[in-house]
Amino acid sequence: TMEEMAHVVKAVLEHLEVQEAVFIGHSMGGYVTLALASLFPNGISGIVLLNSTSVPDNEERKGNRDRAIAIVKKNPNAYTSMAIANLFAVENRSIFHKEIIQIKEEASKTSLQGIIAALEGMKIRKDHSVTLAKFSKPKLIIAGKKDPVLSYTPIEREAKATNTTVMPFSGGHMTYLENKEDMIITLQNFLKLYS
Repeated sequence: TMEEMAHVVKAVLEHLEVQEAVFIGHSMGGYVTLALASLFPNGISGIVLLNSTSVPDNEERKGNRDRAIAIVKKNPNAYTSMAIANLFAVENRSIFHKEIIQIKEEASKTSLQGIIAALEGMKIRKDHSVTLAKFSKPKLIIAGKKDPVLSYTPIEREAKATNTTVMPFSGGHMTYLENKEDMIITLQNFLKLYS
């Protein structure tokens, strides 16, 4: 679950003697960040949801995760090969061909059990829109206008409902690659709030 991963993050922070930090969570990392904010709010001085959301999967998304799990069980490499390219905006898939191959190679190192557990954990994750709304320190959602995973219009509504700043980018679900330079500037400006 996202909560189990949040406990692992907390253990690492304690081991490193990190008292407080700004968390930037990409996709599932955003779900873990929100679980962490719910469980251990005092250790978080800022939140950036990078191509992520505070709302849980709807029934359609849960069905998609179940189908993905079925594919993974039959052929994990086919799943990662298909899923990773589909995270990019259509027009960026050829531009980032080399990066897509690299990500696929990294993903192929994940165990079958790990992929299934992550998909199940995302499917059953809690609604953390109240967690995000109540978080009183700086918070930001970075979203891709052509994100094939998280549609931009609902993200805009979520940002408004949770009083969170939203920063749109032109790409898909992989803003950290598709809009790297502009995203870095955005994050630097966000982190200036702490200097």
